[in-house]
Order: sequence, then C-alpha cells, then structure tokens
Amino acid sequence: MTEGAETCDDGNTLNTDGCPSDCIVDPCGQTQTPSVTVSVSLATDSGDTFGVGTVFIDYPEGLSFIPGSGESSDVQGAITNRPTTGSPTCLVNDRDHGLQFGCLSTGGFPEGLLFRAAFRDCDGGRAPTVQDFTCTILEATDTFGLPASATCTLQIQ
Repeated sequence: MTEGAETCDDGNTLNTDGCPSDCIVDPCGQTQTPSVTVSVSLATDSGDTFGVGTVFIDYPEGLSFIPGSGESSDVQGAITNRPTTGSPTCLVNDRDHGLQFGCLSTGGFPEGLLFRAAFRDCDGGRAPTVQDFTCTILEATDTFGLPASATCTLQIQ
C-alpha cells in the first residue's frame, strides 16, 4: 500500500527489486535524445572465469531511462556487448528505476566488460554522471558454482 509521496511499495526497503528503497520512482518525461552509455564490468580477485554473474544497476530514473520496461524488445535493444565466450545465457530486466542483468555459462565467461546500456534523457533533466549510478552484485560464482569474490565497475561513455 502506498502512503504519502510513495509511488510504489513492495513491503521492504531493498533497492534491487521492483520498487526502490525509498518507494519513490522519480518522474521522467521521456525523450528520444540519447543520454549516456554505461559500461558495466565484473572482475574477480583471482582472475577466474564466471559461471554466473548477476548485477543490479540503480540508475537516476529522473534523469535518464531505458526505453521499454521489463524484458521488452526495447529493453533488449538498449543492451549491447553481452558476453559471448562460453555461450552464456544472459537475461535483462528493466524495473524502471534499475536494471538487473545476469549471465549463466557452464563453460564460463571471462571477467571484464559484462554489457553496455544505452540510456535516453528525461525532459528537462541534467546530464547524469557516473556517480548517479550504482552497481550491486547479486550473485557471482565460478564455473563450479562456488561463490566468487567479485567487484563491479561502471564507466560512462
């Protein structure tokens, strides 16, 4: 149940699900103007290959957006440079305040660039900076399914 200024409420304060932790999805007057492209990279301490790598990118929804919603073809089209080594299966889901991206590969995929996401501008907003985005690792394993120590980095292009 939403209260006061809340635009959604899923009963928790997690940011990595269908509703942001503050329960407010900032409004965005969507434009066709390209905003920024964010490169998301994963790295391990050991340099091992990943069997699973799943991240959540919290983006400034009042400044930029991914066209479409959920797993739509527009969302899929905004995501490029997915891993190909090890024939991974990669899934993307835009929650209109954050983007969840995950890959699974029994053959393993290397550390480095995980994907690029092309955002568009919101009407009247300032240009987002890399500090406006955060990356949370939801799961990282090696090819044997053992937890992998991983870091996620973001870069704007």
